[in-house]
Amino acid sequence: DLETQYYFHEEHLGSARDQVLAERLRVLNPLVNITTEDTDECDVVVDVGDMRDSVKMNAECREKGQKYIKADCFGLFGYFFIDCLENHEYFEETKVEGDSGETTKQSFTASYSPLAQSVVAKPGLSNLQRLVRKFPPLVFISQALATHVGSDGMTAASVEELEVMVTKSLEGRGIPKGVIDKELLGRVKQSLDTEFVPSASVVGGTLAQEVLKIITHKDLPMNNWYVFDAIKCDGITCQL
Repeated sequence: DLETQYYFHEEHLGSARDQVLAERLRVLNPLVNITTEDTDECDVVVDVGDMRDSVKMNAECREKGQKYIKADCFGLFGYFFIDCLENHEYFEETKVEGDSGETTKQSFTASYSPLAQSVVAKPGLSNLQRLVRKFPPLVFISQALATHVGSDGMTAASVEELEVMVTKSLEGRGIPKGVIDKELLGRVKQSLDTEFVPSASVVGGTLAQEVLKIITHKDLPMNNWYVFDAIKCDGITCQL
């Protein structure tokens, strides 16, 4: 944590992370009421990192009626997955024609898939070029990482081990071979368990925007994957 979380220092070793982070954030903005609570009291649960069974956590959140987000950022890459349950209600504002400045609200309902269903979903495209245009290869790597239950991160994994893990996650999904190239796998492997602040800022800022949409029910939150590639300076949303 000391290497990747700039809010934590050596004197915080042994302390609860949520308590330390809340204290530091209160100093940054004392006008915001920041509290630490059990996840049972939350409307939205954001699961960060690869230290737990995210599929199980998502299922538990669904049982409690909680919206769930799985997110991680490693080096030049990052991703998040959003599950707002089957019936997420939201509204959009439309400006009325004229100079009155008035707006009208229109309500909608959107359905989201759980993580367990999304990571085995079939894209429905057998042509490699069409598949890559619609679904960036990084999203399939992110799916494999999101469902990997680690105890000490992925530092020890080689490119070959990462390739096996990703290939296994693609089995039975009708995804053509060659969608993941070794160059991308190598770059992701080099980035695992590292922190690149500009990438973390982009992914974290985008994620915060989506959390606000979920809480306020204003506008449609992303449905359901977002991946960021700092090499291409590209953030892409796709639904699986």
